[in-house]
Amino acid sequence: MKTFTFAILATAAAAFALPGMANAASLSTNDDLFGHSKFNIERTLAERGIEATELEARGRAIRATVTAADGTTTTQFFDKDTFQPVSF
Repeated sequence: MKTFTFAILATAAAAFALPGMANAASLSTNDDLFGHSKFNIERTLAERGIEATELEARGRAIRATVTAADGTTTTQFFDKDTFQPVSF
């Protein structure tokens, strides 16, 4: 009886773990831009005094919503490799 109960518990645990693992995998791929994690891009820009959020790929650049010290927001573009500002 103990073996049967253990088998049921193990099966249930695996069934609950699989959706979570699939979700974790999809989060990691959505969190990258041009091979860089969004977290690292935001951190690098913050070190330069740029408060950037809502990062996304736009062509060969990174589009970001940037919040100024007065609270206003603008859309700015950054080089995908150097994270330096670019203009179009």
